[in-house]
Amino acid sequence: MRSCGVLAGLVACGSPISNAPFLEEARFLGALPSRERLGPPERVFLAPNSDNAVLDAAKRSATEYDELVTLPILVGDRLRGVVPTQRTDIRRAWDPTELLLDLSEALPPGAGQGSLAAWVQGVVEIPASGDLQLEIELALAQEGPWERVATGTYDGSSAGTLSWDLAASASALKLAPSVPLAQLDVTFDDLAQEEQAERQLDVAYGHTASIAQLWVIVSDSVLGFSGLLQVTEDGALLPGGATVVHTPYGGWGLGTVLTASGELAFETCWSEVGLTVYAGGDEGVRRSGSRDACPEGALEP
Repeated sequence: MRSCGVLAGLVACGSPISNAPFLEEARFLGALPSRERLGPPERVFLAPNSDNAVLDAAKRSATEYDELVTLPILVGDRLRGVVPTQRTDIRRAWDPTELLLDLSEALPPGAGQGSLAAWVQGVVEIPASGDLQLEIELALAQEGPWERVATGTYDGSSAGTLSWDLAASASALKLAPSVPLAQLDVTFDDLAQEEQAERQLDVAYGHTASIAQLWVIVSDSVLGFSGLLQVTEDGALLPGGATVVHTPYGGWGLGTVLTASGELAFETCWSEVGLTVYAGGDEGVRRSGSRDACPEGALEP
């Protein structure tokens, strides 16, 4: 009788190891939220405290965004960490699973304090045609009542969508937020920047598209955001938007603000420790420093 070595024999005896089951499982689990996919751009989020108003606004915006995605990430991690109770060729389902939450971290400020034990259940399935479909429900007790808080899609490779209703989440947990909560809508592609294999997110948070707060995230260095910015000579806080890049060598930002007389464009850059090197733009925008002193590659098309 022929014998085989433990490793080499698996191939030599005609019993090759296949990674297909692992890839198939990863395909289903890939539909669940994760920090790798949804987290803020780390280099902006963790940038040094700065005298630059644009970088400072970007850091605040990244923190606000992080507070919105914490609950989806916690839920995704919890489901990913337990074995699905139903597993078929087209479906993964998780029966009620306990989820311990620190409300001051899991939800935006004003949504709740203290900690509680909640329950989560979810399903990822392949429809007759199209992308994988995700649905997640929350409840305060294992027996319910259950409330659907999230739906999503995933192409099984890198791209998809996630809609997470934070107001419904608070309702499911019997919380009475002191601030109104809304829905978070995310379009993602983990490999959007093909050459660098970097992610891109387009995010809206609000009750309607016309008043939503917006973010665009590319890799871990770029944040586009809407909000209040302080870039004019009079120091006024004005609504606008900016795109900020922060690297180990410094960073830069550019955008526009809306004044009573129209839009003003601005641009700025800072050192690796967050100190302003240059600020400028249209008439009325605060000016300082030299554009030529910006980090290499800054403010180039």
